[in-house]
Amino acid sequence: MPSSLSMIPEQITAIEDAPPHQIEEITRAFVTLCTSVGSLVWEWAWCELIVQAGWLPHASIPPELIADAKDVEDAGLRLEKFFRVNWPQVSEDLRRSVHASDADADAREAFDECIRAHALGLYRVAPTLLFPHIERVTRTALLPNAMGASAAPVLFEAVGELGPSEFTIPGVSGIRLYSKLAEHLYKQVRTPDEVEAARLDPVPNRHAVLHGRVSYTSEKSSLNMLIMTNFIFDAVSKVARERSNANVC
Repeated sequence: MPSSLSMIPEQITAIEDAPPHQIEEITRAFVTLCTSVGSLVWEWAWCELIVQAGWLPHASIPPELIADAKDVEDAGLRLEKFFRVNWPQVSEDLRRSVHASDADADAREAFDECIRAHALGLYRVAPTLLFPHIERVTRTALLPNAMGASAAPVLFEAVGELGPSEFTIPGVSGIRLYSKLAEHLYKQVRTPDEVEAARLDPVPNRHAVLHGRVSYTSEKSSLNMLIMTNFIFDAVSKVARERSNANVC
């Protein structure tokens, strides 16, 4: 990289004087870079629209589903219809992913119960049932000898060790899930304004649930809880395996 703007013309001249095959290689690299940046910007905007509509990103969502949505409301209606029509496949994808993680049998069974409850329209079950299992799975995997320790800070730190390509939903979607985990899922909810903010957010908040400050009863909150739990179980399992392998080496 040139150390000052005055050196840029020299760099351009050097490129102009390069052999044709080098110019071709530089051009291909530049086009690849621009294409990658363009794809990243598009994916970020796509995820942002999903989040603004109140849903969490999931691998089952076709990229074209909301690509031409008129606004957030239109995107939200499309997503709601998609998840309802394709629920058998979406639920099976979630179930298989959780069962492929290192979550214990109790957590897997609880997740399966929440899948069945969601299909029956019992939407308050997942937000109420899954938070304790998230904390036990996290504590067992990452804090086996510290039963009284809080799982939340360990969870944030552990998931943050993973690169975007390692998330159960890779890329920008995984980053957005991690951001929601770190910024919202365990945020304290005490004041009236905080309670109202938690109530308006379709992603369940642990503090609001366990202290009875918000009752999450919507289809959207139930599915968001299932998606987030799947994300956490997968991430915790990968971090625990990586740490175990590192200790062996």
